[in-house]
Amino acid sequence: MSERILYHDEIRFRILGLLYDKFYEKGESIFNTEDVIKELKLDVERQLVYREITYLYNKNLIWGKKVINSKPIIAIRINEQGIDFVEKIIHVSPNGIEDDCLKQELECISEEGNNSPKIKKILNLAKDSTSVMANIITAVGVLLPK
Repeated sequence: MSERILYHDEIRFRILGLLYDKFYEKGESIFNTEDVIKELKLDVERQLVYREITYLYNKNLIWGKKVINSKPIIAIRINEQGIDFVEKIIHVSPNGIEDDCLKQELECISEEGNNSPKIKKILNLAKDSTSVMANIITAVGVLLPK
C-alpha cells in the first residue's frame, strides 16, 4: 500500500475535526497539544502538525495556551469560529461529488442531528474515498478565513 501525501488543508481539517469531536464529547475542555497530536495518528513530522496548530490558532479557529517564551502552543481546544467552520465544511462536502451514492451518503450525514458522529463519519468516508477528501481539502482552502 503506497503512502498518501497529507496536504496542509487536510491536516488542518483533521485537527479541527478531532477538536470538534472532543467538544461535543467533553464540552469546552482543554487538551494537551502533544496528546492531540498522538491521537491524530498522522504520518507526518510532529513539527508540521505544530505549525498547522499555530496556523489554526492565528486564524482564530482554535483557542490555545502558550507558556511565556515558549514557541509551541501547549494546550488547545476548538472555539466557536472553529465549530462554525467545521460545520460549513460538513455541509458543503457533498457539493461536486459525481458519484450519486456517495453524494447521497454525504448529504444524509450532513443532515443528521448529532454533531459528534457526523465528523467521524465524514472523516471515515474521506479515508475511503479520494474524491470526498479532495472535496474537503478544496472546501477548507476556499472557506478558511483569510
